[in-house]
Amino acid sequence: MAIKGKNPINKKKLFYLIFFSVLIFSIFLRVHDIYNFTTFSGEEGYDLEIVKKIITAGDFTLLGPKSGPYNNLVQLYLGPLYYYLILPALFLFHLDPIGPAYFSAFLSICTVVLVFLIGKTVFKNSFVSLFPMAIFGFSPIMVDQARSSSPAYYVPFFSGLLLYSLLKIQKNSKYFFWIFLGGALGSLIQLHYSTLFLFPVVGLFFLLNREKFKLKYFLLALLTFFIVISPLLLFEVRNKFFITKSFFTQLVFSGHFFALSKILFSLKNSISSLTYLLVPLKNNVIEFTIPVLLLVFFFISKISLKKEKETRKSSIDKIILFLACWLVINIIFLFFFPGEIQTHYYNASVCSILIFETALFFYFSKYQEKIAIGIMILFAAVNLFSNRFSADNGNSMAKGWNLKGVKKASEIIAKDPGTDKKFNVAATLDGDTRARPYRYFLDLAHKIPQDVENYPDSQVLYLIARDEENRIRSYTVWEVAVFAPFKIDKKWEIQNGIKLYKLVKPEKK
Repeated sequence: MAIKGKNPINKKKLFYLIFFSVLIFSIFLRVHDIYNFTTFSGEEGYDLEIVKKIITAGDFTLLGPKSGPYNNLVQLYLGPLYYYLILPALFLFHLDPIGPAYFSAFLSICTVVLVFLIGKTVFKNSFVSLFPMAIFGFSPIMVDQARSSSPAYYVPFFSGLLLYSLLKIQKNSKYFFWIFLGGALGSLIQLHYSTLFLFPVVGLFFLLNREKFKLKYFLLALLTFFIVISPLLLFEVRNKFFITKSFFTQLVFSGHFFALSKILFSLKNSISSLTYLLVPLKNNVIEFTIPVLLLVFFFISKISLKKEKETRKSSIDKIILFLACWLVINIIFLFFFPGEIQTHYYNASVCSILIFETALFFYFSKYQEKIAIGIMILFAAVNLFSNRFSADNGNSMAKGWNLKGVKKASEIIAKDPGTDKKFNVAATLDGDTRARPYRYFLDLAHKIPQDVENYPDSQVLYLIARDEENRIRSYTVWEVAVFAPFKIDKKWEIQNGIKLYKLVKPEKK
């Protein structure tokens, strides 16, 4: 795939024009109106409360965020890396939750550039490398994740760094790529347990590239890995390997291990999710067509490689085989992963599938260059125009609700005289009825609600809800029902039909 032109200077200018256009659009999509797009719900409130304590009280932790699946078996926890990654951003933004959201956007923008560098390492062609860069940069899934802060949303960057390091090691690059390899792998297993499949992936890489294995550099990578996961290891040793036991409990007793129905469902879900990463359109025909198309191109690439020079053939053939195995191992691993499979479980394969896809089109272009380029441009365009350019609710938040609404409601509560009494706060917009995001802002304002177990003992209850007064009086939600009998003392309109109610106990006669 080559961009033809008589003037090398014009060709260079064209490259820079496309590169910076893709980069600027990618930045715009991630930071534009981020206050309205970002997520700040129960999990984020819980996590930021812990990071805030690290900043304000020096209350350091060896334990990370809670992780799914959420069931009655046992609670899983991640390593603490995520907390320390977002700590500087939260500090610089004066404990405002928008800080970690901007950091997430920054890391995603770095991944856009990283995808380009990976492509250039593989294809030795800057123009070809623009295609995976554009698809990642414009992907509505990656854009939505970049606008919010969550451990799983940081996985694409570190998995991209892992892939880039492996490719550089294959090219006989310097020792520090072994350091990046160990650091990336140690980071990934603390961000999401779905990334555990990368251990056999790395093993497979060195099996395919045995001549690149160097013991002294491997030991350096191993040392870096253990340094990165040392807080998690220390917690495990202190607590009799609590997290390890919890993980295997979920794996064995969740009812999914070796279940044929789970395997078939996971396979269908994998095809659907990976297809959606490339073409973000919910359509059964597309879900079938794209995998078949990639399979056809895979065989075409194998035929094309037979005509390549032996050195070139060996290098590219290994990369295509390795990336194909990466995806297959990811899918097989998720057959046995406890809980329902989510799209972000494939975040560790995003960079790989984009490079794999581009490699297939790259070799197909030797037969039909215009068609190959046209399909890649179409993929990028579909991703770009599938984005939300405006929204009245944050990603995964209730309709009409976002960070601005949470802040506004919290500020009203903090200024209300009712907070001088024993008060509590609840919300019925989503599953977080105990209103952790509001508790976070109230704590910043030095207005501390009663604990979540003390709703019956509170004198005032602030309720964020969409329902009208008559419906609220008949609520069966525990946080409100145990506060009854009550009267509605005040009501504030917040935004988009969502209201803040002040419920008070009736005066005793």
